[in-house]
Amino acid sequence: MGMRLAGPPLAHRSPQHADIVFDGVAPGAIQVPANGQPIVLLADAQTVGGYPKLATVIRADLGRLARWPAPRPLHFVAVTREQAHTALRQQHNALQRWMATLRTYQRDGQLTPRREPGAVLHDADACIEHVLRMLEAGGLVTREGHVLPTPIDSICVHGDGPHAVATARQLRLSLQAAGWAAAAARGAAVA
Repeated sequence: MGMRLAGPPLAHRSPQHADIVFDGVAPGAIQVPANGQPIVLLADAQTVGGYPKLATVIRADLGRLARWPAPRPLHFVAVTREQAHTALRQQHNALQRWMATLRTYQRDGQLTPRREPGAVLHDADACIEHVLRMLEAGGLVTREGHVLPTPIDSICVHGDGPHAVATARQLRLSLQAAGWAAAAARGAAVA
């Protein structure tokens, strides 16, 4: 439900101020119970709470906070609403860039680690060329050009990137031009 923080306890004005009438809470809310040790509500937070709330962690930082190593000190910085929106947009854009990529494979069939050069194909044309090579070869094509025989009967194009529809349409046309049948999976949209 949340992450308990440890440190010098925060003092309430009085013991009565430690409990309030239950009201709505959201992920990121920092509650301060009677013991003065804050609790940051995370993704599976309850919907109401009876502790005073000190602040809210911005949405863009919730994932980082959930993975924060326990013994490592944690510091909060006040931000404006615009800074919070900017951080969320930057996070969203980074996710879109990540999702718009195609990863390459190693000789053992594992995905190439992202830190290695050439692990990720960012260009739509390069992605389409890679898919066509795999279909023609009848399996996964590694970075080194080896073929790992694998039946390929579907291709997933993530639909939440800014160029997803154009990429899917271009891929379908390229597949058809190369003589491959392109059909939507049951319940899927056709570009």
